[in-house]
Amino acid sequence: MRKADVWRPVFAAGARDRRLRRRFNLELELEFRVIDRGQVISSGSGWTTDVSSGGVAFQTSAPVKMGAMLELSLHWPAMLNGASPLQLIVLGRVRRTEERIVITVDRYEFRTRTRAAAQAAGFLEEAANDRKPVWAGEWRGAENYSVVR
Repeated sequence: MRKADVWRPVFAAGARDRRLRRRFNLELELEFRVIDRGQVISSGSGWTTDVSSGGVAFQTSAPVKMGAMLELSLHWPAMLNGASPLQLIVLGRVRRTEERIVITVDRYEFRTRTRAAAQAAGFLEEAANDRKPVWAGEWRGAENYSVVR
């Protein structure tokens, strides 16, 4: 697969892209929770339109307020060691709500998904429960990646 096949900049024709981080056009299923003072006050589902190290844009039919703190759970399209399905957990604040929801990436963590969920999504043939964190940290650059054991 060529790099050009994977990454396409997202901006209007003729406009200059002033973003500091690459955006990847990924349509991934997601669930989200709206968090206020440590409590989940609502939840919903949707799909991403693009993802970068600085933010996630997504579509949903559920109402989301500007400035709200969200926890997203994205169904990541890769498998850990070719066997365990992954999910990306992102914590961030809503920065845009017109046309699509855009949140910052303040913290993130890769986790293995339950094998039952992966089976339901068509990734695996057998079910078992083995969910655990894989990677965690602030998404600020390679020097901040850390392994959670």
